[in-house]
Amino acid sequence: MVDKLVKTVDVYESRAFFIKYRDDGVVVYEQKNVDELLVEDIIEGDEYCNKISQGQPLLRLVIIDKFISTDPEVRAYAASKNRDKFVLADALVIQSQAMKIIANFYLRFNKPSRPTKIFTDREEGLNWLLSFK
Repeated sequence: MVDKLVKTVDVYESRAFFIKYRDDGVVVYEQKNVDELLVEDIIEGDEYCNKISQGQPLLRLVIIDKFISTDPEVRAYAASKNRDKFVLADALVIQSQAMKIIANFYLRFNKPSRPTKIFTDREEGLNWLLSFK
C-alpha cells in the first residue's frame, strides 16, 4: 500500500479542505463539510502549496466524499494554466454519482491544462499521481 510508506509533513485547514502535505510530494485535500467551493478556497490552497513546497510543483490528490456546488467561474479557475506552477497533476477521488457527473463535465468542458483524472479508489489515484515523479 502506497499510503503506509509515507509521512505527513504538514497539515493546513482551510474553509473547504483539510490539506496534508506528505513527504513524497503529494498534497492531499480532504473535503470538509461545506456546500459550495469558492475561487477563494482554491487560491488559499494554492498559496499553501506554494509556501510548503518552496515553489516546487506538487502532485495533488483531492478526496471529494459528498456533493459540493461549484459555479462556472470556480471550474474555469480550477482548470486554468496559472495553477500549473503549483501542481503537476490532479487525481480526483470521488464516490458520489452527482460529483462524478460534475467532475466529468469539468474534464470535458473546462479541460484542465495539467493531467487530471477521476478515480473511485484512493490508492489507484495515488499510484497514478506517483507515475509523474
